[in-house]
Amino acid sequence: MICLQGPPDRNLRGRLRLPGSKSISNRVLIIRALSRSDADLQGLSSARDTQVLQQLLQHPRPEYDAGPAGTTFRFLTAYLSLQPRHQILTGSERMQQRPIGILVDALRRLGADIQYLKREGYPPLRIGPPAKGFARHPSLAVPAGTSSQFISALLPIAPARLMAWPSNCKARSSPGPTSI
Repeated sequence: MICLQGPPDRNLRGRLRLPGSKSISNRVLIIRALSRSDADLQGLSSARDTQVLQQLLQHPRPEYDAGPAGTTFRFLTAYLSLQPRHQILTGSERMQQRPIGILVDALRRLGADIQYLKREGYPPLRIGPPAKGFARHPSLAVPAGTSSQFISALLPIAPARLMAWPSNCKARSSPGPTSI
């Protein structure tokens, strides 16, 4: 909360610069990396997740450690599934207890080469180059109860591969998919 106080008989003037949104900042970083742009981004969030993602995207490597940054891990899973090399994506001990299976299953349906290195459905992951014809499927349905970050991780890779698939959520209360 921001509180500005001054004498009751005077107006306050000035500028206030709010920190950027972590969610928007992470999406912008992935889009910039996918577009192979060196655009200067200003006003990014100072959140640790955003700082970790920015550092990892700047220098390709054989192993990426997202630490405890869940947003970073999910977005990197989708991003790395497009890369033409093998890499390991890992995280902290706590991160390795957080499920990633729904996102991995969706990426595998698109042709991603992802294997679990320890426990099925959980980090760490070995991510290889995508299969030929990756993401040329006409549709991809994801359960509506899925974390919005899983869905948000999938959306930026759509234009990166010139995909022609709409993103749908299967609502729990309705029989058909719900577009998002």
